[in-house]
Amino acid sequence: MVYLWKINPSANSALGGLLFIALFSFACNVSDTTVLSENQSTDLDVGHTEDIGEMSDTDVQDVGREDASEDTGGQDVSSDPTCDDGIQNGEETDVDCGGPDCAPCTNGQSCSENGDCDTEICDDGRCIDASCADVTCDAETTCYRGECYFECQENDHCTSVERCFMGTCLPRNCNGVECESEEVCYLGACYESCGSDGSCDGDAECIDDACVVPQCNDGIQSGDQTSVDCGGTSCPACEDGESCEEGSDCLSGVCDGHCQAANCGDGVQNGDETDVDCGGSDCPACPEDASCSEDGDCISGDCDGGVCGCSDPRPNSDICVDAGASCGSIDDACGESIACGGCGTGVCLENSCVGCIDEGDCSGEQVCNDDNQCVGCSYNSDCGDNEICNSSSVCVCEESRSDSRVCADENADCGTVRDRCGVDVSCGSCGTNQACRGNSCECEESRLAIEVCSAENADCGTVKDVCGDDITCGSCGTNQACSENSCECEESRSNTRVCTDAGAECGTVEDVCGDDVVCGGCGEESCMDWSSCSRQDLSTCVGEETRECDFPFCNEDTNKCETLSGPQSRDCEVDDGLGCGCDDSIGTCSSGLCDCSGGGDECSTTQDCGFNQICCAGQSGNYCGPGDQPCIAPID
Repeated sequence: MVYLWKINPSANSALGGLLFIALFSFACNVSDTTVLSENQSTDLDVGHTEDIGEMSDTDVQDVGREDASEDTGGQDVSSDPTCDDGIQNGEETDVDCGGPDCAPCTNGQSCSENGDCDTEICDDGRCIDASCADVTCDAETTCYRGECYFECQENDHCTSVERCFMGTCLPRNCNGVECESEEVCYLGACYESCGSDGSCDGDAECIDDACVVPQCNDGIQSGDQTSVDCGGTSCPACEDGESCEEGSDCLSGVCDGHCQAANCGDGVQNGDETDVDCGGSDCPACPEDASCSEDGDCISGDCDGGVCGCSDPRPNSDICVDAGASCGSIDDACGESIACGGCGTGVCLENSCVGCIDEGDCSGEQVCNDDNQCVGCSYNSDCGDNEICNSSSVCVCEESRSDSRVCADENADCGTVRDRCGVDVSCGSCGTNQACRGNSCECEESRLAIEVCSAENADCGTVKDVCGDDITCGSCGTNQACSENSCECEESRSNTRVCTDAGAECGTVEDVCGDDVVCGGCGEESCMDWSSCSRQDLSTCVGEETRECDFPFCNEDTNKCETLSGPQSRDCEVDDGLGCGCDDSIGTCSSGLCDCSGGGDECSTTQDCGFNQICCAGQSGNYCGPGDQPCIAPID
């Protein structure tokens, strides 16, 4: 059984004095469509209710697989489908499962209806378990075991610390993952333990003490795969640059330790070739009877029913020379008869000129010998053109031109040509990095493609060889781009996705290339209104007012937004009409209020003396005096 973990991030901090921050914690809730990331704190909380299967991959073209009778865009089609042949065929909805005849599919595998799944729940073409039945995830995320994760189809859709497992980007580490007894964590998921004997049931193999069933979409290299989730006898073929052992491991069908890019001389039909090394947008046109898609794929310019028709483009003279025919008639590549000339005074035997076939071909007393020569000549005049009567009274051919003249007349720069007597004449050889083709010297690169790339220090892209031809030097890996034939790191995710994957709400984090990504701020401080000004004591006019404020800030250790709260205070001027105190030593109240009805030497504040007056203490009681004169001191 395979289990995943969900994440419950928590944080706390405190501030002394008047400032404080409340402790808080929260947990991911699938109903809130929270997207989980491996960079958050972890806390295992997953119910172990049932086995979870792994998704199948039927979207990669099967190249060179022996189990396929034809290529149908990723599904192998056999004449007798079964539920254990390791391919999706018949009415199966995924590899060896689903449909009316095979066992139901497990979670994550493809389905058409509920009956295709062992959980009886088919959601949007994919089997899910009951824990996901009521879960709604955001766009670009999918549910697995009741939790929402970023969805994927292959490992390139996940970060370098994740693997594409069950259609989700599952973290590769086992931090915080708790497995049941008899189980062990491997790359973030729980598998049955291999036990002390290191053995597993069925097709599972023991990897790091875990019984891992080889799959073509679990983000790891297992079974007979030659690279991660590709190659071998059961998984899709690998892309260019990935590891391989034989041609069938590669989409291109060409393996040299690593899958090679398709080219027009590898002896394999790949790329957009319509037949082996011909047709398509990059390779030469195909000969008669080769497969084609359009007229331009054929030398003849005639594609009829997917097969190239015939049209021999060579001049008749070249056709005769290529066939070694100096006379008579031969058929060209299209089966049409063409004449290759006569023999003058000689006769044509099997498309070659000879002196005679029988005695009737000879003159006078000459006879036709076993070498098909007329013998018994007396003079050169008894012989034909380019012939002389030799000492044996036999007419023999004599070439009057020099070898260089023969080569020049035949426009031959290299190789051999025949002179008029049928004798081979050598026309020289070609220079370095050249080869002789059709008696013409053409450039030919003697180094392997890998040697050309190494000499140019090229890790990727294309370079020119000594002949000026483009050589493909491979492709770059995940999160890399080719710049001037060198692989450089390139972040494929948006800044928002980088921050989300890092669980960062604010501050800066590094992406996979080590570049800083700004994840935003935490807002501005906010404060309540100031309170009313309240008197500090009765002897002054200075008061105090207060307010409560929130101070947001970014925790640099967690990249989370936190808030500090606390009071603020400041001095203010009291203006409540009650004055700011009395000086009884001189009987003066500065408040301007006075009790003028009673005796005593203390000021009171029950009566307003009015504008420009002060309250004074008199013999017969308090009184209002002029504000521009001192009060008369009280008499004992």
